[in-house]
Amino acid sequence: MAENPYTPGGNDVKEEDQNIDPYSQIGVTGLNRFSNGYTTIDEEWLSELRGNNGVKIFREMSDNNATIGAVLFLIDSFVRKVAWEVDAADESPGAKASAQFVEECIDDLSQSWANVMGEAVRGICIYGWSTFEIVFKMRQGRNDDKSKSSIYSDNKIGWCKFSPRSQDTNYGWEFSESGELLGMYQMAPPNYGINYIPLEKLLLFRSVGVMKDNPEGRSLLRNCFVSYSIQKKIQISEAIGISRNLSGLPVMTVPLRLLSDSATSAEKKLLENFQSMVSRVKSDEYAGLVLPSEVTQDGNASGYKFQLMSGSSGKTAETTPVIERLEKAIARSFLADFLFLGSGTTGSWALSSTKTNMFSQALGGFLSAVVEVLNVAVEQLMRMNGNLDAATYPKIRHGDLEKMPLEEISGPIAQMVSAGIITPDDELEKWVRELAGAPQSENAFLSRPQDFAVEPTDEEQAAGE
Repeated sequence: MAENPYTPGGNDVKEEDQNIDPYSQIGVTGLNRFSNGYTTIDEEWLSELRGNNGVKIFREMSDNNATIGAVLFLIDSFVRKVAWEVDAADESPGAKASAQFVEECIDDLSQSWANVMGEAVRGICIYGWSTFEIVFKMRQGRNDDKSKSSIYSDNKIGWCKFSPRSQDTNYGWEFSESGELLGMYQMAPPNYGINYIPLEKLLLFRSVGVMKDNPEGRSLLRNCFVSYSIQKKIQISEAIGISRNLSGLPVMTVPLRLLSDSATSAEKKLLENFQSMVSRVKSDEYAGLVLPSEVTQDGNASGYKFQLMSGSSGKTAETTPVIERLEKAIARSFLADFLFLGSGTTGSWALSSTKTNMFSQALGGFLSAVVEVLNVAVEQLMRMNGNLDAATYPKIRHGDLEKMPLEEISGPIAQMVSAGIITPDDELEKWVRELAGAPQSENAFLSRPQDFAVEPTDEEQAAGE
């Protein structure tokens, strides 16, 4: 076992270790990256998924696959219905004022908060990371310039918008010598100029389970890429096979001299025209044969002839079970295989409660990662407005992704109240009303006898004694 150079006493400390600064950084994360002026991440071992090519493939997967599209739609629906709250650090007036200020800044954004959160989580799921540039503004009331307009006029610094920066415009990253991320380079249409955006101006959201502090995270589509690729090939082959069986294979017979090496340039050109013709008989597929013409019984060539060759009548491979298995594998990579419950001969929707709960828990982890980044932006906003007391900084919090059925918790609550484990109060009533979708009561919770009790005056106490 290696000796600890910081062991008190110093007699066993090696001389070369005595000058080690315990506050310095010696090692690095080991993130594979290379730089030609702009640092590129090279953590993907599959060549076709590296760099912007991987971004294009993940975009194709999200746009073209029905199962992936359904899961992403489900995630977006979950995220958009989540309630967001700003919690004060404590009950002090200063902390409450700071929380109210952050709520005002969220309401004062030039775009919908639900759209921002939806795009952030969708980008994390598809690409593994999502980034937005923070644009600030002075709160000086209404203005014709949308980037400066505000519903408040207190001259404080607020958020104008969180502007998305597309993954396919990423031109590289900037790192310090110690490996700390400093910012992002972007090259985007229409001008395709290279802009550097420092990290202080960015909201960088990443997938959970990031390794080596990789700014590009890890796409949720990565685990289902192989299943997607195989399914895509099978579906294309299946569609072509069905089409050929239905319409037949175009066949064109031509004189043998057109196919011989001694054909003239005019004959070769004629052959090219026939080949082009049969290839266009089947739209979007190059399918057709050009064969030498038959010879009749008298020894003469039959000349030109066009026909459709019927498809094979032999037994073809059964692709449906394979495609269905691959679809379930894709959904399982998102913990969303509950989408197929009840759709086959086995399985039941009775299992959906547990599986959807697992899906919600996983999605809740993503939202928690998003909240951590947002609260860093809150701290920055507080400092820009002169509030340097970190103890008063509020926190943004996301609500529940799904509500428990009221009938599943009403019984346990009643039992705990009867047993005296919990005591009904305003907060419990508020929570139950929210769960039931009932309107909130304007009055305080006054169902207990002690809430109606009036403390006796000193004279009444003396008289009673």
